Amino acid sequence: MRRALGGKLKLEFIDGTNPIVSDPFDPSFRAWNRCNMLVHSWIMNSVSDSIAQSLVFMENALDVWNDLKERFAQADLIRISEIQQEIYALKQDSRFVTEFYSDLKLLWEELEIYMPIPNCSCRQRCTCEAMRAARNNHNLLYIIRFLTGLNESFAMVKSQILLIDPLPPMNNVFSMVLQHERQLSAHISDDSKILINAAKYRGSSSSSFKPPNRVCTLCGKDNHIVENCFKKHGLPPHFRKASSSNNAMVEGGFDDTAGATESTIGSNTITQDQALQLISLLQSSFPNSNSDNASSSKAGSNEFTGHTSVNPGNVSGSSNACSLGNWILDSGASHHICNTVQWFHSYNEITPIRVKLPNGNHVFAKQSGIVKFSSSLILTDVLCVPNFSVNLLSVSQLCKNSKYILQFNDNQCSIQDTATKMMIGFADGIEGLYYLVLQDDEVHIHAAEGSDNIIPNQALWHFRLGHPSLSRLHSLHSKFPYITVDDKGVCDVCHLARQKKIPMIPTPLLNHKSPFELLHNEIPDLLHLKVFGSLTYASTLQAHRTKLEPRGRKCIFLGYKQGVKGTILYDLNSKEIFVSRNVTHHDHILPYTSPTSPKWHYHLSFSTHTPPSHSEHISQDHSPTLHPSSPLTDIIDSDITDQSSPPSTIEPSLPHNSPSSVSDTAALTPNVRPSRARHAPNHLSDYVCNHSIASSKSSHSACKFDCWKKAMNDELEALTKTGTWTLVDLPPLAKPIGSKWVYKIKYRADGTIERYKARLVAKGYNQIEGLDFIDTFSPVAKLTTVRTLLAIASIKHWHLHQLDVNNAFLHGELTENVYMHIPDGVVPSKPGQVCKLLKSLYGLKQASRMWYEKLTSLLIHEGYTQSSADYSLFTLHSASDFTAILVYVDDIILAGTSIAEFDRIKGILDSQFKIKDLGTLKYFLGLEVAQSREGINISQRKYCLDLLHDSGLLGAKPSVTPLDPAIKLYNDDAKPYDDISSYRRLVGKLLYLTNTRPDIAYATQQLSQFLHKPTWTHYNAACRVVKYLKQNPGRGLLFPRASDLQLLGFSDADWAGCVDTRRSTTGYCFFIGSSLISWKAKKQLTVSRSSSEAEYRALSSTTCELIWLLSLINDLKIQCDKPPVIYCDSQSAMHIASNPVFHERTKHLEIDCHLVREKVQQGILRLLPISTQDQLADCLTKALPGPKFSSIISKLGLKDIYHPKLEGGC
Repeated sequence: MRRALGGKLKLEFIDGTNPIVSDPFDPSFRAWNRCNMLVHSWIMNSVSDSIAQSLVFMENALDVWNDLKERFAQADLIRISEIQQEIYALKQDSRFVTEFYSDLKLLWEELEIYMPIPNCSCRQRCTCEAMRAARNNHNLLYIIRFLTGLNESFAMVKSQILLIDPLPPMNNVFSMVLQHERQLSAHISDDSKILINAAKYRGSSSSSFKPPNRVCTLCGKDNHIVENCFKKHGLPPHFRKASSSNNAMVEGGFDDTAGATESTIGSNTITQDQALQLISLLQSSFPNSNSDNASSSKAGSNEFTGHTSVNPGNVSGSSNACSLGNWILDSGASHHICNTVQWFHSYNEITPIRVKLPNGNHVFAKQSGIVKFSSSLILTDVLCVPNFSVNLLSVSQLCKNSKYILQFNDNQCSIQDTATKMMIGFADGIEGLYYLVLQDDEVHIHAAEGSDNIIPNQALWHFRLGHPSLSRLHSLHSKFPYITVDDKGVCDVCHLARQKKIPMIPTPLLNHKSPFELLHNEIPDLLHLKVFGSLTYASTLQAHRTKLEPRGRKCIFLGYKQGVKGTILYDLNSKEIFVSRNVTHHDHILPYTSPTSPKWHYHLSFSTHTPPSHSEHISQDHSPTLHPSSPLTDIIDSDITDQSSPPSTIEPSLPHNSPSSVSDTAALTPNVRPSRARHAPNHLSDYVCNHSIASSKSSHSACKFDCWKKAMNDELEALTKTGTWTLVDLPPLAKPIGSKWVYKIKYRADGTIERYKARLVAKGYNQIEGLDFIDTFSPVAKLTTVRTLLAIASIKHWHLHQLDVNNAFLHGELTENVYMHIPDGVVPSKPGQVCKLLKSLYGLKQASRMWYEKLTSLLIHEGYTQSSADYSLFTLHSASDFTAILVYVDDIILAGTSIAEFDRIKGILDSQFKIKDLGTLKYFLGLEVAQSREGINISQRKYCLDLLHDSGLLGAKPSVTPLDPAIKLYNDDAKPYDDISSYRRLVGKLLYLTNTRPDIAYATQQLSQFLHKPTWTHYNAACRVVKYLKQNPGRGLLFPRASDLQLLGFSDADWAGCVDTRRSTTGYCFFIGSSLISWKAKKQLTVSRSSSEAEYRALSSTTCELIWLLSLINDLKIQCDKPPVIYCDSQSAMHIASNPVFHERTKHLEIDCHLVREKVQQGILRLLPISTQDQLADCLTKALPGPKFSSIISKLGLKDIYHPKLEGGC
């Protein structure tokens, strides 16, 4: 715990170094209190629940630490006694020296923590050297305990170390012992004694076998002790003069029969090399001999060859003989023996090792290596004995360490893996011997080399569907002919693991129908299924990709994410999980291998029920034939062919020794992408997020649909009626601009299609300033004005209507000469003509300004007054009636008390501009307006659902708060987010959503600061905001009708909240009665020297907004019942605003900041204090925890009218 607190720089909170700050008004109280609570929570999470309950009511971390220390310090004495007992009882036993030393060191260091060596505290240097002697004795005891715990094999090195005076340090002692251990293990492995015995020989000599009575503790051999061991003292001189011509002579003397043979036979005997040459000559003279007397290499014994001879006729006739020669299982062999190096996967030269044969003779093995039959059967430490007639598999070596299980019966022996119980192979009993049999056509899914693994085409659908049974596959094949069935294939996974059932597979319990078919009443489409863990390539984005960067990322397939248009992938290089839409699948390749995963296989039958499927990537050399009569040709449609990327070919791993593997598989299937019906998930049926017809991108494609042709004709007819252009010859030196058709689908608030809109747009980016246009600016209504107008309309019970001007920009008259190419759909009278624009057209730089001037002049002529607070607001006031018109380009809101005035102005506008009367206000600029007796509610539910759909987070888990209070966003060094444009689009959409959602205003302000270089931290924070919106997509502002006409403002600031610039954040909000109409969260322009200065700057911005709102309300002819009030939770800021004397701390402030003082003195507003707990603008300056955030949001007037109300207050 001390180490963890020290790493967090919080150790001072428990050792008393950092004093306790108890004054809440102390500037450091907030930081100290935060750190104190962090340490307190860390300590509570580190102890058990029962102990933690007794610490809940303690405030300071120091008190908690002292309490635990007093309670449990006495228990350390018992632990000291236990550690000392463990140290004295610790022995090396079967452990290596490194493991034994690590265990001892761990106990010793723990003992030093409980009983530390005292340090001298004398002011002068100590002269008695008592402390140094105590420390040396402590280290001496440590070394002695280490040496005494070693095994007896280290007796020599222990005695050498103890003779050193003084003793070396502990690390040097450990190094010397470790070096001795390595030398000892090397000698033992070099001089190990290898025995090979046949079964008959062992049976004949078992009765005369006597167990050794003496065993050497150094080399492990019998018939001598360590005092007489040759390994320790070396060979005697007379043993080193042995003749090398006789292979029966070995290290340490002759074999058991060599002496007798030499004394009786004399000089007429032939050498063993000569005997081997004679035997080879005889075998070559009788190649077809079926005799049982084939000799073994370097043996020449009929007794041994009678056991190990092979009948060539019987073995060669077996079709399943092992491809690595003939191998015999021998229970009497102590090691594996191979007769040639060509069967080795790898081998190396070793010190010659003596091998004892059944007849008593000895030979030497000079190579040892690895033989690989398959990924499941790998033999190590195989000795090579050249010219040996057979290869031997040692039963004892196979069963060593419980790696394989062998089961013998009268005619066969089976070999299984101990861990997985997987059948590896078997051995057939032939003439009393067991010959190893392996499948040559075995396909290894997990190769031992770790290369890419191939799934055969016959098994591809078996893997895609989650390893169903053979009967289920036949049932699926009857419904989906493109599914292949391998009748005789054997898959190990089906026997080793539990199958994953998918809802697309029919089951007998449902009358051979799948759950998907019963639920949706349609047959599922299986063409989109892919093998889990298969190879995929995800295309990289072209926006920020250079020429030399890779075009794709090598990944493995993990699945599909619900509610997201994309595939979940795992990058093999960066080890990152991400979602991508542009993916190329190779699901017959499994690239991911793990050394710890069990090996499993698929055994082919080479005779599948149907031709292989239309896999996306199959090589031309090993592809299955697609016959003309195949039902697959009726399923594949040419319209679904993927033309975006060329097909890549991957050759599957097929056996090369089976002639049927090529004949049964044939030509290449078409390279197509499977088409599947894309449907929204059922749990999103209540959401409006999918549209049936997409907007067209070109006039050529739009002409294929009647709806778009009708929309284009209506647009051309409107242009003709308004006299937008005349066809003239192009004047000299004039340069015409182009045009294009833009298509848009208009939706209602409930998501249904209102109409198809086709608009002819001029390419105004080719216009030249001063020649084709002069001014371009055109005012539009502020969204704050819209909310203010709706709030007052709710209180005053005004009528609200909505108008839409058809082709609004076409009514503006141009004063410049602008020429345009003839658009699509217009036929000129003669070639070379162009359109001379008489009226403005969409896309022209001056189009909006011309329309604004036209409409303004008409409304002023009709008696309306233009507002000075918002130039898009026009009012008409009489003795008894009031009417307001709010214009946003071509969308108009009518608000007032007189329906007659509504009808009059509608008639005038329709005669001048051709308007569309939309009736009562319901949907305006993406704002959904709902009116009731309680008031008016505005929300952006459809816009929010479209945002969730576009971001792919419809299926994500909702979040309680938009930002995590524990995370501060800044320009960090995290991994940059690649798709900067998508991040900017997401933040831009969130910005527009803040028009009705003040709860995400601060989060959006924070995210907007990193548009130039976002990182994954910023993107994840933006996704959290979207997940928060999913919790209540229909939440909006409620303007109650029963409300007072008084402006109430709340001002707050977060001092130095920006980590990068240390600037403060301003936040304010304004109410008319209980209706929220205005708010803002913005970073201040300069750095504030104190929190008072930051609060005062925020108060100045709030005052400016209040002055503008008063002007707007005055234009609406509204008289407030009470003077405006601004609530501020900073006492110092209020004193600065009310005190006329300039304080020292405010002399550097700008003059405009003292606007607050002037307005307070004039009586325009009042400043009132408020506690921080009741400050509603607090959510606009910082990220708040869930409970406090929910409390503030409920007071802002946010309400979700789409959320069902349950009876009983639930």
